Amino acid sequence: MKQMMNLFKRRGLRLLIVGVIAIGAYVANGDTTQLKDVLRQIPGGSQISAVLFQDSVSGSTGSASQATGSLVMENVKVYNFDELAYQGNVDLGPTLARIERGEKDSHGNDGSTFGNREQRLPIKSDRSYYTEYVVRTPGISGVGPQRLVIGKDGEVYYTADHYESFTRVNVE
Repeated sequence: MKQMMNLFKRRGLRLLIVGVIAIGAYVANGDTTQLKDVLRQIPGGSQISAVLFQDSVSGSTGSASQATGSLVMENVKVYNFDELAYQGNVDLGPTLARIERGEKDSHGNDGSTFGNREQRLPIKSDRSYYTEYVVRTPGISGVGPQRLVIGKDGEVYYTADHYESFTRVNVE
């Protein structure tokens, strides 16, 4: 609840109203998948989802869940310019293997510092603590919104929505 109140203070009354509507919808039908989809379409809604369902990192939401003992993110919805571009499982194994081999994606930001300016990941004093990598999306000709962000201590975070939300990836 404290996270929710801090979020409301930062985002204002509009977010509070959206949160109340979203909670009401959840209570009415109990369908968390539908609620998460609805929240994703509303500015700031992914943060409400994160607080409600505690399925994310530092006030953001992961729209995917990880299969136990796997590098597969299940039931991912990837939007490209507000259009659903891909829905299904995303195997992060090939991207992590590429990173381990030291191979770069052709996109200029692959392997570059991720600044965490929005503070959606744990805050670190070292501005170069996180590195971002491209995860290519089937059906999108360009780079797409998916990324892996890896911390210097080896923690891995996945985003399907270009840094709006993160899901921690268990790589062990």
